Amino acid sequence: MKNNANPGSKLGLVLIIMGVLFLLSKLEIFKFSFSILGYISALISIWPMVLIVVGISILLNKHTMIKMILWSFFLILVLLYSSYGERFQGFDGFHSFQGFEFFIENGQINSNWNSKGASKSISINNNNGAEKGAMNIDLGACKLEIGETSDDLVEIRSNMKELSYKSNYNNKEKTENIEIWEEDSSKEIKSRDTNLKLNEDIVWDINAHLAALDANLDLSQLKVSTFTLDLVAGNVDLFLGAENAHTDVYFNGAGSNINIHVPKESGVKIIKEGKLMNFEDKIGLKEKETDFVSLNYHEADAVVDVYLNASAANITVDNDWD
Repeated sequence: MKNNANPGSKLGLVLIIMGVLFLLSKLEIFKFSFSILGYISALISIWPMVLIVVGISILLNKHTMIKMILWSFFLILVLLYSSYGERFQGFDGFHSFQGFEFFIENGQINSNWNSKGASKSISINNNNGAEKGAMNIDLGACKLEIGETSDDLVEIRSNMKELSYKSNYNNKEKTENIEIWEEDSSKEIKSRDTNLKLNEDIVWDINAHLAALDANLDLSQLKVSTFTLDLVAGNVDLFLGAENAHTDVYFNGAGSNINIHVPKESGVKIIKEGKLMNFEDKIGLKEKETDFVSLNYHEADAVVDVYLNASAANITVDNDWD
């Protein structure tokens, strides 16, 4: 007696498979690829699995429907592997899916890696009602931009493959502690970009440890209490605002070009702690012992103290940007 599946069952199975593939694509877990070479490469990489599927098919010779399901899942596996297999660091067959994790955040499915050169977005909500934010940034060489947002606590957009983050709320201090770091510098992406947007309604302490950097740091609309930048080398444009009454800025590093832009109404004090730096004052600061102070420093509603410990650096301070 034959155990062949009826045409309706076959059609139903085909529709299920197509639905699963389109759903995965819609959720951006899987994207279709029509690269024949990619499929062949995937088959070569997982050739032991081919033997297993063929062997099971021989044993299930009379069970057509089960064989169809088996080969369908195998097809999906090949599609997934051909699209994503090479993106796992240290991937070798099936045993090393290290660094890969799905997570659901704000009703959206995300993962902790992204495709080569493609940006990924992460949003951290202020569900705890934090009044202050403490952010620690530890990244390699990249282009970094910082701006403001009124929607979330933090918005992160980056094409850096190994970018990670964690957030912890301190209820006693009503502070959200956020860390952003890179597990391992990816050599696959030549242009490495990270864009951070911070909530403009809370007070921030920002501590950034960065390698070679091209940065546009617009803090003009943010309430910043302290901003610390440890920099190996790079070009930095820092825009400070008058949203917080007192802001302390610390620069540590060497071989950098740093442009500090402050509002005209803000009082400014520059404290030079490093040697062999080229400091250019475009505000008209008055030198007092080791400090440089603006004329309105003691009367201004918002003041900025800038501590410079940056040898072999070119540093400019101006207030012409606003």
